[in-house]
Amino acid sequence: MRLYGREFKVSQLMKVSSLLSMSASPLFFRALMKGPLVAFEYSWKSLEVYREVAGDTDIPVSSLSGLGVAGNEKIWIDLSEPSSEMTGSELAQLCCLARWKNPAVVVEIGTCKGFTTMHLSRNTSDDCRIFTVDLPPGAADGRSAEFSDPQLIRSSARTERAFGSDPKITQILQDSTTVEWGKVLNAPVDLALVDASHLYEHVRKDTEAVMRVLSPNGIVVWHDYRPVEIRRGVKKYLDELYRKGLPLKRIAESSFCIYQRSAADDLVSLLGVIPCNE
Repeated sequence: MRLYGREFKVSQLMKVSSLLSMSASPLFFRALMKGPLVAFEYSWKSLEVYREVAGDTDIPVSSLSGLGVAGNEKIWIDLSEPSSEMTGSELAQLCCLARWKNPAVVVEIGTCKGFTTMHLSRNTSDDCRIFTVDLPPGAADGRSAEFSDPQLIRSSARTERAFGSDPKITQILQDSTTVEWGKVLNAPVDLALVDASHLYEHVRKDTEAVMRVLSPNGIVVWHDYRPVEIRRGVKKYLDELYRKGLPLKRIAESSFCIYQRSAADDLVSLLGVIPCNE
C-alpha cells in the first residue's frame, strides 16, 4: 500500500491505526493512572511502531544451522519443570550452541536460579570451567533503582542454585558491571551469556567487559532481545552496535542475539575495548 509517497505493509498501517485509536481512548489515561511503568510500556510500544514504519535497520535473523551449528548435536535438557529464565526452545538452542562450541571457558552474567548454568555445565566437557555472576543476597533491598529487576534478585537470593555443588561451576556474587574478568580468569572466554540487568548502561558494561576477554573465535549470546521491553536497554544497545558495524545476528524463534568474533572485527573502534588475542 502506498501512502504519502512511501510504501507500507498493511500490517504496519494496522499497527499505526490501532495505536491512534488507543491514544484517543480512555484506556490510555487509565494506563497513566496505573503507574509510571504501565505508562512507559505504552510509550515504548508507540516508539516501536514509529521505528518500524520509519524503517529503522534491524539485526538480521539466522537459524542455528546458518551460524554453522550442525543439526546432529545430542544435548542434555531438563524440561520437567518450566524454567523462569528462558523458554524450553531457547534452552535447547543454547544447549546446541554449547555442544557445538565445546568451550573451555564459559562466562554467564546473570545466574538467577542457576537452571541455565546447570544446562551449560551438562552440555560442555568435564574440563570446561563455568563462571557465573549474580548480585549478592540483599543487594536489591533499598537500592532497587540501581537494578532493572530487584524482585528477581530477591527471589533468586532465596532459592538454592539448581547446579548445587557442581565442581565445574564457580559462583561469583558481585555486581557484574564491576567484575574485572582479566583478573578472575586464567584463559580467554569461548562462550559468554549476557542475561542480567536490562538497563542500558548495565548491558553496555557487561558486554564490554566480556569482549575484553573473548577468545579469537569466541561467541557472545545476549538474552531478551525483544521488540518491546520495559527496561529497553538490551535492544537499544545491540541495535546501536549493529549500526556501528558489529556483525550481530538474531537467532530465529528466540530472543537471542549472537556475535561470533572474527579476525576482521575491530573491537577497539566499535566498542573501545582491546580484546585478548591468545
